[in-house]
Formats: sequence, structure tokens, C-alpha cells
Amino acid sequence: MYISQSSLTADLARVRREILPFHLRLISKSHYGLMIDGVESDKRRLIVSRNIRITDGCSDLMDYPGLNTRQLSQILTEALMKWQFKISDIVFQNLLLHLSAAILRMKNGYYLEDSRNLPNIYRHAQDISSEIIHKICDAYQVDYSSEEVKSLALNLQCKQEYSQSDSISQEINDFVFHTLQAIRDKYGIDFTGDLNLRINLAMHTKPLIARMQSNVLLKNSMTFNIKQKYSFAFDLASEYSYHLSRKFGIKLTDDEISYLALHFIVGLQKTEHNRNGKHVLLISEQRKSNTILIQQQLLQWFSDTVFSLDLANMQDLHDINISGYDVILTTDENTVAQVPNAILINFFLNENDHIKIDMALCGIINSNDILRHFFPDLFYAGPVSSKEDLIKLLCGQAEKRFPTDGKLYQSVKLHEEIANTYFGNAMAMPHPDQPMSVQSFICVGIPDKPLKWDNEENIRLVFLVCLEKNNPAALQIWQYLSFLISDEDRIMEIASHPTYDYFIQVITDFYKKILGR
Repeated sequence: MYISQSSLTADLARVRREILPFHLRLISKSHYGLMIDGVESDKRRLIVSRNIRITDGCSDLMDYPGLNTRQLSQILTEALMKWQFKISDIVFQNLLLHLSAAILRMKNGYYLEDSRNLPNIYRHAQDISSEIIHKICDAYQVDYSSEEVKSLALNLQCKQEYSQSDSISQEINDFVFHTLQAIRDKYGIDFTGDLNLRINLAMHTKPLIARMQSNVLLKNSMTFNIKQKYSFAFDLASEYSYHLSRKFGIKLTDDEISYLALHFIVGLQKTEHNRNGKHVLLISEQRKSNTILIQQQLLQWFSDTVFSLDLANMQDLHDINISGYDVILTTDENTVAQVPNAILINFFLNENDHIKIDMALCGIINSNDILRHFFPDLFYAGPVSSKEDLIKLLCGQAEKRFPTDGKLYQSVKLHEEIANTYFGNAMAMPHPDQPMSVQSFICVGIPDKPLKWDNEENIRLVFLVCLEKNNPAALQIWQYLSFLISDEDRIMEIASHPTYDYFIQVITDFYKKILGR
């Protein structure tokens, strides 16, 4: 195997931890080897969740040479269209994974065990499932049992996309409203008047509860992207999931929370605390007709953010009140020196311009807007034995500068129970369960070796983020950080040179490169 005995032992220990949430265990027998033990349904959940290779030579589940994904997709589509059963695109892909795993396991002689009968509310889904399973097994020449039909029916029913014409029970309606009230009281953002958000959350929650109670997993390949770019929306969704767990006795995965976050992203775009309704001025010496490409690109990129986009040249400025604009852009270097806060962009906009403008719309004009949240005495680099010890250490440092009567550590611990604060790219961002400081600040922790963080083994950088209470504008700090935590190279650079001065230099250079100041 070309690895050491200690490496193999460590890997097997990780395998045991990975399969434990699926109610599986790794057993060994002398002279026979190793085997994952458990019921077939749990093994299939593991296969689908981890996209595990089933045969040698397959890069992943959908790469099996005998598996015709197009044929599977066609059978599934025809049946769903025939029975007028509505699902989303991501659910369709998840169903394909479910069917792929089922086919390959049945071809190898592994079938689902007997289970209880499904309730009558599943009858429609069971009829559709029976047709799909029959056609697929006929195409792949494998036998199937009634349990395979029940399993697919359960997946269909739990993942159905409900339309707004479906009824919302009083229980779900009350739950959504009261949870949004709790979010308002904790974060200072009132969604209770957003009827669309309430309906969308209610319609999402209905099948979500069924999925969790039936232990049906829904994967989301965009989870880390959502956590990194829309950190605050994910935090709101985590709070929502906390109330779900208390009310219905279910615990959501990060993938499920990230789907909820999509609703809060839309909701945030409508609130007065978001960037919505920005007035932008573009100063260019080009003729108005020559700037049409820039105008179109800006409106495509920020259609939900920019309320107005006005054009002007330097000669027009004496007739314009530039203080009435949230963001001023220019394609001319000379303008930057003459107009305060003007942001230089390229005539042919590129991805760096996109990031620069996005940050400006968030209120980030120069690197000091983020640097002012860091302090030398809130920086630690060195040995640490566990996640809990590092959190306690950083909270202790914070208490000396920004006292909270010892409440900070308990608040951070509570939030760790609500949501996983691993944000990908070897970075974690623990934070209190609600704003509680007199000033926003960020504690930095760099362990001397990769740190275990829940199910992750390789944490290299930790930001303990604390927001100012009673100030909704402080929530923008999540948007500030989203640009940094999405850049794995910068995170590794910081972790490799664990000093405060080097850290500040990297942060300064990173934002200056984007903002040009």
C-alpha cells in the first residue's frame, strides 16, 4: 500500500469517525480483513453522501462504465412528467445518485432489508416509484424487491418541491413567524413582514422535516461557496435550524442549512441593512455611447443591488452633487486624484473589477475598513491542544480588551452547538450566538499544527468574530471577510508565517490589490 503502519492506523480511525453518523461500523477479523458492517440502507446513504467508488477504475459513483446516466435521466424525467410530480434541479440530481447506487448494489446482489409499510400519503409517490424501478431494473436486467420501490418513494415524497398553492399548516406557519421574531430580537433584522420569505421558508420546511425524520440526505455541492460568500445568511439559516431542532427534534446537516441560507440571501437583499438601492456614478471621458458595454456589464452583475447608474465626465461634475452617490467609479486615472473615493476600473471590466465594485457596494473603500477590526493583543500563534482550548484562549484575550462579564465564551460555545463553523479552505470562524460587544473585533488564532475542528482535521487559521451589538451596520463585517476566506492561498500564506506583523501585511496587500488603495 506504500504507506506506514501508523498512517494506515490513522486513516482507519478516520474511516470509523466518518461512517459513525451513518450508523455503520468498521469490523475486523483475523486472517479475513476489514468490513463495514450495518444495514444496506445505511450503506447506500454513505455511498451517495460521500460519492464513493463502488468498483475499481471508477472516479466516482456516476462514472461506472455500465451505468448510462442519460438513460437513467430519461426514464426518471418521463415518469415525473407523466405523473406531474414537481421537483427542483438539485433534487433531480440527487435522485439520479440514489438510483445509481441502487442499481450497482443490486447488480452485486445487495438488496434493502424489509421495512415498515409507508403511510397512505406516500401512495402517489409509491406509484411513480414502482414505474421508475420497474423500467430501470428491466433496462439493467436486475431483479428488485418491494423495498426498492418503498425507498425511492420515500426519497420522492421527502424531496418533492411544493408549490405555493399547497397548503401551509398552522403549525408550520406559526413556527416560521415565531422563529423570524427570534431572529429579529437577536440580530436586529426584521423579516416578519416579508411574506414571500415566510411562504418560501414554510414550503421548504414542510419536506425538510420529512427528510430529516426519514433520515434522507440532500447534498449541496455549493455549501462551502455559500458559507464563504454569504456567511451571514448561513448564520441566520443556522439560527433557523436551531429552532427547528428544538421544535421537531431534528438536526440539520450543513448541506441542508445552506439550502435554507438561499432564502435568507434573497430576504437580506430586500432589507434596509443590505446594499440594495445603491446609487452609482460612472465618470468617464469616453463618449456616452462608448460606455454602453460597461453599463450593461454593471447592470448584469449587480441588477439586484444598483438602483441607479448615472454617467458623467469631469466637466459635468460642477453641476452634480457627488455626495448623493453611494459608489463612484471611473475609467480614468486622473479622476482618482481629483474625486474623493473614486474607484478606478478598467474600460473592459474583468473579474478583479467585479470584486472591487462588489466590495465598494458593501461599503469597503480601502484596506483600513477591515484592518481596524484586528489588534495585536487579540492575536495568538502557538501550540494548542484542541478546538475548545483555542476558543477559550481567544475569548480570554478578548475579555481583557472588550469585557462581557464572562459571557463571550459561553455564547461562542452555544453557537458551536447550533452550527458547524468550519468554512472550508482550512479555516474556521467561531462567533457568539448573538452580537454582544461594544465594538466589532476579530481575534486571530494560528495553531502550530493542523487542528481538529469537529469532523475536519486540517484547520490552519481561526477567526473569532465578534460583532458590535445594537448596530445592524456591523453585520457588513461578514461581507468584508467573504473575499478573504474564499482565497485559500492567502490563508495558507498567513498560516505559514504566524506573526502579527506578517498577518497585517498580508491582509493589507490583499485588500489593496483589489481596491487599489
